[in-house]
Amino acid sequence: MCRFPTRDYVAVLVRLEDGRFGMIPGALFNHPDIFKPESDVHVPVPLSIQSREFRGTTEEFLKEFPDFVARAAAAAGLDVNQYQKETALILAAVRTCAQITPQIANSVTDQSGQEMLETIGSGEYEACNSGRRQLIRRQPYYTSASDKVKTWDSQRERGLVFAINVRGEGWRYGQGFTVEVDFTGLKGDETVKGSNVFATLFDNYGVVRAEIQGRESQ
Repeated sequence: MCRFPTRDYVAVLVRLEDGRFGMIPGALFNHPDIFKPESDVHVPVPLSIQSREFRGTTEEFLKEFPDFVARAAAAAGLDVNQYQKETALILAAVRTCAQITPQIANSVTDQSGQEMLETIGSGEYEACNSGRRQLIRRQPYYTSASDKVKTWDSQRERGLVFAINVRGEGWRYGQGFTVEVDFTGLKGDETVKGSNVFATLFDNYGVVRAEIQGRESQ
């Protein structure tokens, strides 16, 4: 379990039954020791938001993503070589999701308009359905890349989690998708307030937040 303080409450990033990480709000929590003035805090990933954002094509992202991981790891005092397997897994997931055409999405869209991508093949498209799961279950989902590639101690080590979300109303509209990659938190982390729970997570732990152009734009 990883705790991420927000402006008015503590959000908890927990391992869910399906193995993903999901962020759910905890109780209202205004303890004065949670936050310090921003100038006094050394956040886990002390990089500007702008330096961790990406907009472009799939191929451009695939080329640049390892550099985002390397910069964030260095800023956090981590050995980037420890995340080579996670980096490869995330690259593969992005490459797979980018292959979804409107025709493929339409072929697995049910009567309610939900795109059942996990029914294609052997489940390799499951990571592309974060948006649908979020809408249904009212909470964001993160896939733990670290869980999938190695045995690690989430109490003492930072893992990598990621979420892929379609832009717009669905993959069948070809408007592209977003990718967010974050390190996990550790007890004792100092954090700064974000405007909301999602901003707080990325401000403190974010590796990259990417907007991948749709197929019609590339």
